[in-house]
Amino acid sequence: MQESFIFTISAAENKSILSRVLMLFTRRNIAFENLTASRPDDGAHYSFRIEANTTRHWAEQITKELRKIIGVGHAAFLRQEELVQKQVALYRINRRQLPEPVLQHILLAHQARLLTSDQDSFVLEKTGNTGSAYALLEALQPYGVQEFSNQGSLGLTAKTKQALTA
Repeated sequence: MQESFIFTISAAENKSILSRVLMLFTRRNIAFENLTASRPDDGAHYSFRIEANTTRHWAEQITKELRKIIGVGHAAFLRQEELVQKQVALYRINRRQLPEPVLQHILLAHQARLLTSDQDSFVLEKTGNTGSAYALLEALQPYGVQEFSNQGSLGLTAKTKQALTA
Protein backbone atom coordinates (compact mmCIF):
# COMPACT_ATOMS: atom_id res chain seq x y z
CA MET A 1 0.00 0.00 0.00
CA GLN A 2 1.38 3.39 -0.99
CA GLU A 3 1.99 5.96 1.72
CA SER A 4 3.58 9.38 1.87
CA PHE A 5 7.16 9.19 3.21
CA ILE A 6 9.71 11.86 4.07
CA PHE A 7 13.33 10.93 3.32
CA THR A 8 16.05 12.89 5.13
CA ILE A 9 19.59 12.81 3.78
CA SER A 10 22.75 14.49 5.02
CA ALA A 11 25.60 14.51 2.52
CA ALA A 12 29.09 15.91 2.16
CA GLU A 13 29.65 18.89 -0.09
CA ASN A 14 29.74 17.21 -3.49
CA LYS A 15 27.84 18.46 -6.52
CA SER A 16 27.15 14.99 -7.92
CA ILE A 17 25.47 13.55 -4.79
CA LEU A 18 22.09 15.13 -5.51
CA SER A 19 21.97 13.61 -9.01
CA ARG A 20 22.82 10.16 -7.60
CA VAL A 21 20.15 10.54 -4.92
CA LEU A 22 17.54 11.54 -7.50
CA MET A 23 18.47 8.61 -9.74
CA LEU A 24 17.54 6.14 -6.98
CA PHE A 25 13.99 7.46 -7.07
CA THR A 26 13.61 7.91 -10.82
CA ARG A 27 14.88 4.39 -11.62
CA ARG A 28 11.93 3.10 -9.61
CA ASN A 29 9.43 5.54 -11.15
CA ILE A 30 8.85 7.24 -7.81
CA ALA A 31 7.89 10.87 -8.30
CA PHE A 32 8.64 13.56 -5.74
CA GLU A 33 5.89 15.50 -4.07
CA ASN A 34 8.44 17.90 -2.61
CA LEU A 35 12.23 18.33 -2.60
CA THR A 36 14.05 20.67 -0.23
CA ALA A 37 17.80 21.18 -0.21
CA SER A 38 19.64 23.30 2.33
CA ARG A 39 23.12 23.98 3.56
CA PRO A 40 23.64 24.32 7.33
CA ASP A 41 25.64 27.13 8.88
CA ASP A 42 28.76 24.99 9.22
CA GLY A 43 28.87 24.65 5.42
CA ALA A 44 30.21 21.10 5.65
CA HIS A 45 27.10 19.14 4.68
CA TYR A 46 24.02 19.51 2.56
CA SER A 47 20.63 18.40 3.87
CA PHE A 48 18.00 17.03 1.53
CA ARG A 49 14.38 16.37 2.39
CA ILE A 50 12.37 14.44 -0.18
CA GLU A 51 8.66 13.73 0.07
CA ALA A 52 7.45 10.84 -2.08
CA ASN A 53 4.60 8.34 -2.28
CA THR A 54 5.72 4.73 -2.26
CA THR A 55 5.41 1.49 -0.30
CA ARG A 56 7.23 0.85 2.95
CA HIS A 57 9.27 -1.87 1.22
CA TRP A 58 10.60 0.57 -1.39
CA ALA A 59 11.20 3.25 1.25
CA GLU A 60 13.41 0.80 3.15
CA GLN A 61 15.23 -0.28 -0.03
CA ILE A 62 15.89 3.29 -1.15
CA THR A 63 17.17 4.23 2.31
CA LYS A 64 19.59 1.27 2.32
CA GLU A 65 20.90 2.30 -1.10
CA LEU A 66 21.17 5.95 -0.07
CA ARG A 67 23.45 4.92 2.80
CA LYS A 68 25.76 3.17 0.31
CA ILE A 69 26.43 6.33 -1.69
CA ILE A 70 29.89 7.70 -0.93
CA GLY A 71 29.48 11.05 0.81
CA VAL A 72 26.07 10.35 2.35
CA GLY A 73 26.45 10.57 6.10
CA HIS A 74 22.86 9.97 7.13
CA ALA A 75 19.75 8.65 5.42
CA ALA A 76 16.40 7.85 7.01
CA PHE A 77 12.69 7.92 6.25
CA LEU A 78 9.54 8.74 8.19
CA ARG A 79 5.87 8.38 7.43
CA GLN A 80 4.16 11.70 6.77
CA GLU A 81 2.12 11.32 9.99
CA GLU A 82 5.30 11.09 12.11
CA LEU A 83 6.38 14.58 11.15
CA VAL A 84 5.18 17.96 12.40
CA GLN A 85 5.16 20.36 9.45
CA LYS A 86 4.43 24.01 8.78
CA GLN A 87 4.60 25.94 5.56
CA VAL A 88 5.68 29.56 5.43
CA ALA A 89 4.15 31.97 2.91
CA LEU A 90 4.96 35.66 2.43
CA TYR A 91 2.77 38.29 0.74
CA ARG A 92 3.55 41.85 -0.38
CA ILE A 93 0.35 43.92 -0.61
CA ASN A 94 -0.20 47.38 -2.06
CA ARG A 95 -0.78 49.64 0.96
CA ARG A 96 -2.94 52.16 -0.93
CA GLN A 97 -5.52 49.52 -1.88
CA LEU A 98 -5.81 47.85 1.53
CA PRO A 99 -7.26 50.00 4.36
CA GLU A 100 -5.99 49.35 7.91
CA PRO A 101 -9.32 48.04 9.30
CA VAL A 102 -9.64 45.55 6.43
CA LEU A 103 -6.01 44.48 6.95
CA GLN A 104 -6.64 43.83 10.66
CA HIS A 105 -9.78 41.82 9.86
CA ILE A 106 -7.93 39.67 7.29
CA LEU A 107 -4.99 39.10 9.65
CA LEU A 108 -7.31 37.91 12.42
CA ALA A 109 -9.49 35.79 10.14
CA HIS A 110 -6.52 33.97 8.59
CA GLN A 111 -4.22 33.94 11.63
CA ALA A 112 -1.50 35.75 9.70
CA ARG A 113 0.84 38.46 10.91
CA LEU A 114 2.22 41.73 9.67
CA LEU A 115 6.02 41.54 9.24
CA THR A 116 6.88 44.97 7.85
CA SER A 117 5.25 48.00 6.33
CA ASP A 118 6.49 51.02 4.45
CA GLN A 119 4.66 53.80 2.67
CA ASP A 120 3.98 51.64 -0.40
CA SER A 121 3.30 48.13 0.89
CA PHE A 122 2.69 45.64 3.70
CA VAL A 123 4.52 42.32 4.03
CA LEU A 124 2.45 39.57 5.65
CA GLU A 125 3.45 36.12 6.88
CA LYS A 126 1.23 33.04 7.06
CA THR A 127 2.27 29.68 8.53
CA GLY A 128 0.16 26.60 8.15
CA ASN A 129 -0.60 24.30 5.26
CA THR A 130 -0.84 24.92 1.52
CA GLY A 131 -4.62 25.29 1.61
CA SER A 132 -4.55 28.03 4.23
CA ALA A 133 -1.75 29.87 2.39
CA TYR A 134 -3.78 29.96 -0.82
CA ALA A 135 -6.98 30.88 1.04
CA LEU A 136 -5.23 34.00 2.35
CA LEU A 137 -3.91 34.72 -1.15
CA GLU A 138 -7.48 34.61 -2.51
CA ALA A 139 -8.68 36.94 0.26
CA LEU A 140 -5.91 39.42 -0.60
CA GLN A 141 -6.33 39.34 -4.42
CA PRO A 142 -8.83 42.26 -4.54
CA TYR A 143 -6.31 44.46 -2.70
CA GLY A 144 -3.36 44.24 -5.06
CA VAL A 145 -0.99 41.38 -4.26
CA GLN A 146 2.40 42.52 -5.54
CA GLU A 147 4.38 39.41 -4.59
CA PHE A 148 3.64 35.97 -3.18
CA SER A 149 6.15 33.37 -2.04
CA ASN A 150 5.26 29.95 -0.65
CA GLN A 151 8.52 28.46 0.58
CA GLY A 152 7.55 24.85 1.13
CA SER A 153 7.39 23.19 4.49
CA LEU A 154 9.58 23.04 7.55
CA GLY A 155 9.39 19.93 9.67
CA LEU A 156 10.47 18.34 12.91
CA THR A 157 9.94 14.94 14.39
CA ALA A 158 9.46 13.85 17.96
CA LYS A 159 11.60 10.76 17.35
CA THR A 160 15.13 10.48 18.67
CA LYS A 161 18.11 10.26 16.35
CA GLN A 162 18.51 6.53 17.11
CA ALA A 163 14.95 5.86 15.97
CA LEU A 164 15.51 7.79 12.74
CA THR A 165 18.45 5.64 11.68
CA ALA A 166 16.64 2.33 12.30
